[in-house]
Amino acid sequence: MADPHWTSYVGMATGIAGAITGLYSLHKANKLKSLDLRLEIKKSLNDIYINLPQAYKILNDANNTHMAVASMKGRIQSGTISIWKKDVEADKDKLNQLSQEINNIDLKCAKLNQNELESMIIEIHKIKVNLLDIKGRYAEVIRSHK
Repeated sequence: MADPHWTSYVGMATGIAGAITGLYSLHKANKLKSLDLRLEIKKSLNDIYINLPQAYKILNDANNTHMAVASMKGRIQSGTISIWKKDVEADKDKLNQLSQEINNIDLKCAKLNQNELESMIIEIHKIKVNLLDIKGRYAEVIRSHK
């Protein structure tokens, strides 16, 4: 049998080195992607932490304004005010629920893998959309009474 040529050893060593480098690069890329996802989650959570107290304030201000206008117009005992009060309470409950969900997400974020982080971003987006919806609706009530 013929002796293998030295180039085959070089080729084999290069192939092994390439495979190791490729695996390391893949591991590094996944680690960076997870870091990017965590940063995206933290930014979204920060947006929510800023908007949540504002949403509570706008809801309360809109409620006070709406009730004052209804009182001034003599409609404080009307059925629409009864419905308004129920809606306000439901939205306060919704804000409390969103606040609790955000606190739970923030606590478990560090332990999640890449797929779970991607799912978490979707959940956070849903919370943010609900929060901004409530905030926007009550801001519009305040604008309409000015």
